[in-house]
Amino acid sequence: MHKKTLDENGTNQSFKMDYLVVCETKVLFIELKTDSSSINEKQHQYLEQAKAATIPKLIDGLLEINKATKQKVKCARLLKQLAEEKIAWLKSENSNWENTGTNQEIEIVYIQPNLEENIKGYSIIPFKKVATSIEQIGSHMALRFAKSLRSWQVSPNDN
Repeated sequence: MHKKTLDENGTNQSFKMDYLVVCETKVLFIELKTDSSSINEKQHQYLEQAKAATIPKLIDGLLEINKATKQKVKCARLLKQLAEEKIAWLKSENSNWENTGTNQEIEIVYIQPNLEENIKGYSIIPFKKVATSIEQIGSHMALRFAKSLRSWQVSPNDN
């Protein structure tokens, strides 16, 4: 997310989130926290500002980053993904991007070791629940990730 889009005193730098999930009726901003104590106030502020913005405004910010960045290949990959048919927040014509983003509800979700560190106003999904869900996929990678999530339920800082 473009810092200047979220705060007029911001820069052309970006604030990143771990995952973006586009559903039919809403958009999820997902943060994966292997240590619940690593959640900080500055990150909360950026996520809240992004949630308060509209998807079209956030897309405009990405287009500003694209103009300013020296990392053109990396940025182009993201823009192409946002232009894919299933999301369709961008359209490309003659190497020019058009913002076609729609105004969907945004929800902030934390995936973290457990529910003990509950953050008011946010959806929290504990590792155990994610592990149980992805185990149903049954692939080697899904099973391996589920195993890791279960082992990460206990923070390394708790020992």
